[in-house]
Amino acid sequence: MALTSASSIYRRVGPGNLYILPAPSAGIVTEEDYYKLFFGATGTLAAAKHVLSAGIKPWATLDKSGLDVKIKPSEVAFDPNSGPKTKLVTGIDEASAEFTFYDVDPPHLVDIFGSQAADLIAVAAATGVAARNIALLGPQSYNVPYTVLYRFPSQVVPGEFVHWLFPLATFDTEIDTKMSKGDEMKIKIALQLNCSPYLMNSAGFGVVVITDDPTAPGL
Repeated sequence: MALTSASSIYRRVGPGNLYILPAPSAGIVTEEDYYKLFFGATGTLAAAKHVLSAGIKPWATLDKSGLDVKIKPSEVAFDPNSGPKTKLVTGIDEASAEFTFYDVDPPHLVDIFGSQAADLIAVAAATGVAARNIALLGPQSYNVPYTVLYRFPSQVVPGEFVHWLFPLATFDTEIDTKMSKGDEMKIKIALQLNCSPYLMNSAGFGVVVITDDPTAPGL
């Protein structure tokens, strides 16, 4: 394949938002079908990727570290007698994304534990009783799959957005948080990124990440 070239206009920062939806169980043919989950099923709204569909809100308030994506290749090492050691990349060994968020409340905890709907109990306000949410957290028998989108404003095309979409992700829940006078309460959480069961790349492997960058203004 032909190699790309450097671009002097790329000065990228990513102050964006994270969106999470249940992973689809059908209906995915192309990469655009994943974006339609967030931007509408048909028409210009989905293709332009400007306005999110009604009801699609950021999942949590992330801290300034944003989203940290890590993709580690799988390798086989060769150590020939007649030359230097070499490594052959055979695929992806592991892929993950990490972020820290401030919304440490029962609904978010239920999401990251993959708990059942019945594990989130809403208590209505009554005389002398405040309304509240209660979460029942514990081991689960099923790792709930999600489709995750992170987007931030483009510095190349004003008014447009850069999108990183992860077709199939599960929460890797390990909570380590502080409740003290001197620390803000927040949780760092990891997402395990898996291959899409529907979308393949040109080599025939499942897609782990879909990126979408605007390059020029619309007509």
